[in-house]
This record gives sequence, C-alpha cells and structure tokens, in this order.
Amino acid sequence: MIEPTDKLSDKALVRLVMQNHRGATAEFIHRYERMVFNLALNLLGDYHDAQEVAQDTFIKAIRSINSFRADSQLSTWVYRICYNTCITHKRKKRLITTEIDYNKHDAMQTTEENEPSQNLQKAMESLSKKDRTIISLFYVDEMPTSEIAQVVALSESNVRVKLHRARKKLKEMLHHYSKNNEINHSG
Repeated sequence: MIEPTDKLSDKALVRLVMQNHRGATAEFIHRYERMVFNLALNLLGDYHDAQEVAQDTFIKAIRSINSFRADSQLSTWVYRICYNTCITHKRKKRLITTEIDYNKHDAMQTTEENEPSQNLQKAMESLSKKDRTIISLFYVDEMPTSEIAQVVALSESNVRVKLHRARKKLKEMLHHYSKNNEINHSG
C-alpha cells in the first residue's frame, strides 16, 4: 500500500511521478505551484503571463522528470525550470508593444494605511528583475543563498553581493518614500 502522496519525501514523489502516478503528479504540482507562480509573477510582473509560465514550467518539469538528479533539491530544480521559462517567455514578448495604463495615476494615489506596503512595492519595482527575484526567493520563499545561486545561475558569493546591494537600495528607497510622505502629509 502506498502512503498518501502529501506525506512523501521529494525523492519518493519523484519516483512516483516518473511512473506516471496521477496522485503523485498532482501532489508534485500542488507542492510547488505557489512558489512557481510567485517566481513567475515576480519576474514577469503580469498575472496572466505568470499563470501561463507556471503551467509551462510544470509541463516541462513532468516531461523531464527523468533528468532530475538528486544533487540539488527538487524545489531548486523546479525553480530553475521556471526561471528559464520566464526568460524565454520575456524574449518572445519583446516584440509586443506595451500600452500605457491611464489608470495608473489613480492607482498610485495612496491612503495612509496602504502607504507602507505601496512604498515597498514601488521600492521593489525599482530593483532589477534579477535582484527582485533574489530578494523574493530569500525573504518570501526563505531559500538559502546556495539554492538561489542555482536558480539564477550565479555564484553563491555573487548572490550574496546582489542581496546586500538590493537590501541597501530598498532601504534607501523606503527612506526616500517615507520622507516624501511626511512632506506631503504635513503640507
């Protein structure tokens, strides 16, 4: 008798996915769908594109599950597939022109209770996509720098440097936004 798939280790789960076990395949997707979607959304900035890339990521991962080597964690392997799929998706979309969002001005008008989160969002948007990804993987997904290095194809020391610089830039941007908000609310 096979134990419930949500209790399986990644290694056992991979073995079952290789055997086309439906429950294991569903569990594999369920286990990583949030992380994959968040990474795709972070890199692409568009909800629908992120959904498409997440689906493509799982299709690619399941098709190539036999190539998974346990020398890294399964999550790192899936993240790497997602990261590469995002890059490919962005290259394909470069030819499409973006339209101006006339409602953006209205969306930028803030209320006092939303300012800290909106300031953080604006500060995050000021980072490069790779730096934003590194920050997100480190703080949101709590991934160690060694795994982040594998996902973004950089050395671990380079990831640490980028993480340090991104934190510094975020701190400066948040300080700048909070000063501007103080001025706007006092005037």
